[in-house]
Amino acid sequence: MVKLWPLLLLITVQLVASRFTSHFRRFIVKHHGEEVAKRLERDDLRVSAVASTGGREEYEQTLKHRPIIFVHDLHYTLHYFEPYFRRLRGNGFRSFEMYGTTYGDGNSPFTTPEKSTDVEITCDFVKQIRQFIEIVNEYTKSKVDIVAHSLGSLLARMAVLGGKCPGSDYDIGKPLTDKVHNYISVAGVNYGASTCSWFSSDHPSCKGPISMRCDSEAVKKVNAPEKRYEGDNSFALLSWTDVIPIRRCCGHTCGKLKNANETLKYTFRTREGIIKASNNEVYQLLLH
Repeated sequence: MVKLWPLLLLITVQLVASRFTSHFRRFIVKHHGEEVAKRLERDDLRVSAVASTGGREEYEQTLKHRPIIFVHDLHYTLHYFEPYFRRLRGNGFRSFEMYGTTYGDGNSPFTTPEKSTDVEITCDFVKQIRQFIEIVNEYTKSKVDIVAHSLGSLLARMAVLGGKCPGSDYDIGKPLTDKVHNYISVAGVNYGASTCSWFSSDHPSCKGPISMRCDSEAVKKVNAPEKRYEGDNSFALLSWTDVIPIRRCCGHTCGKLKNANETLKYTFRTREGIIKASNNEVYQLLLH
């Protein structure tokens, strides 16, 4: 039976969220060009879901909270973060303080585990997320917080770490550690995804240098540093699929975040359900 809550979430977020404000979009066009604005705003996904958000409504607005960047999972858009958006808005956060873009195809809220592995993960995803972090930092003149879900955590960590993209000679730049205060991984693909060892090892997102396999170049790269680089603080939220012993990633708990300040476990929550269950804890972590 198809779960209805993702559909209700999608309908809700389309009523209350928006794309970039005109002020933010003009800033991107002025400093980075129209093509960059299009690539980040993803207006091509207008029919399917919320593809981007963030920016001042008025020029005079000033920050009351650190800006937060949300990085979604493969095949999703920002609609899955609606429980977080709702909690933050209820505590005084405005569009000027919540940001997101969509990488990939931004497919469906009804994606199955099998479907989630059928897209090749490329360096373009990493470059898009990194550029967005840099632009939000530049626009707000503030360090940012990052909340990254599932594959979004692997990609965001690569974006912050910098260096060469696995499988290529392309260097995306130096670490962005000094631009990030809090980094929160929510059911993150930090040591890989156990599904790549089960039924989907031949699927595109389980193959190649940037993949969810626990032994991929990308996974090894983000876990190589001995010191925290994701930001001043880092936190991990683990779902039940991260915790049960049968689901391991090359001997590690798949969602474990190396050098994290704190790890929270949600034993009876799936990778998707954890977002509904953790909005209070994520809000509290963002106050660090």
